Amino acid sequence: MVLHVHRFGPVEGRSLVVLHGLTGHGRRWRTLASEELPTRRVVAPDLRGHGRSAHEPPWSLEQHATDVLSMMDALDLETVPVVGHSLGAAVAVHLARRAPRRIDRLVLLDPAMGIPSRVAGQLAHDALTVPEFDDPTQAGLERTRSWPVQARRLIGDEVDAHLARGDDGRWRWRYRAPACVTAYSELARSATMRSRKQQLRARFAAGTAVRRYTRLGRTVVHETADPEVVIVEFELHGGWSRPATPNGPGKTRADGGWPPPLTSRSAWRPGPEQPAPVNQPPRSCRRRPYGWCSRRSG
Repeated sequence: MVLHVHRFGPVEGRSLVVLHGLTGHGRRWRTLASEELPTRRVVAPDLRGHGRSAHEPPWSLEQHATDVLSMMDALDLETVPVVGHSLGAAVAVHLARRAPRRIDRLVLLDPAMGIPSRVAGQLAHDALTVPEFDDPTQAGLERTRSWPVQARRLIGDEVDAHLARGDDGRWRWRYRAPACVTAYSELARSATMRSRKQQLRARFAAGTAVRRYTRLGRTVVHETADPEVVIVEFELHGGWSRPATPNGPGKTRADGGWPPPLTSRSAWRPGPEQPAPVNQPPRSCRRRPYGWCSRRSG
């Protein structure tokens, strides 16, 4: 398990997973757990790149969600409520999208999602370096200036748990600066979660998607410049049959079998303005979401 996990409350209590914010750590939930949730078993991991967890990349929201899901598997947490703050809230949303049946309830505290690009860029620039201090007292004074009055009673615990001395004798908070820079880029993403079908269409439009399925032997779907059209290669009876492209003629079967050669990538676009050729693919193929050369809807 790559995540270091803090646990608070009785072992027999109902479990609750809580996810901290950017530059934070799991132990920040200790006071809340002891004062407000005394009967709960609070599970608070240090997210990747923070605290005592692994600091190696990747630091994407998807990877954070994968790490939390792996932690839940390791701790036998089948279905639990999840609370997320700031970055932790964004991770919780991705976790719920990936494994909705594992999330009983979802609570988002000040969620950091859809941050304006200009703001995220400035915050990422400010996070390029981790603050350094001569001693823990100086670090505590820095927290006193930046934290609200209500949270100042937690500063002592923050310094004890989250401050570490480097080989150069300087004191720094336990998080990795590149992980925070990456996080601000991730938090600038849209707060709207797209479906798998929408994501696949976006990948085709960007020219990065290749999809395989086995309906008619091995099939490879290629992106095209025209967002309405998808070009497909089929391997039929051991021979490849491929429509021609603007870069040169495609390979067609020597016996003239299906599919027929095309003169351009948009030679067949089913619709009232241009009917499909007579020698068209079987109906079973045309019904697939991304058939031989099909128009996308929506």
